[in-house]
Amino acid sequence: TLYLNFYHPGGGKPAFYAYQVTGSEKVAAIGGKPIDCWKLRIDYSPVAHATFFITKDSKELIKMEEDFGQGVLYNVKLATTVSIK
Repeated sequence: TLYLNFYHPGGGKPAFYAYQVTGSEKVAAIGGKPIDCWKLRIDYSPVAHATFFITKDSKELIKMEEDFGQGVLYNVKLATTVSIK
């Protein structure tokens, strides 16, 4: 368990929250290649929580699912390709 001082703009004062690794999951990427991720969960309240998907190799946050009690919000990093000349 990791405790971080977390502030969400408009969500009240900063407070320490426990982050816990709850497992791992492969997230589908563009082209069908799965990305192996750790699942990190934070509980904001008894009804609100978020799960962060962090890649095991580069430690990059690529997805978040946030359940705030009235619905679920998804944030996903979109993959793009850029030609470098």
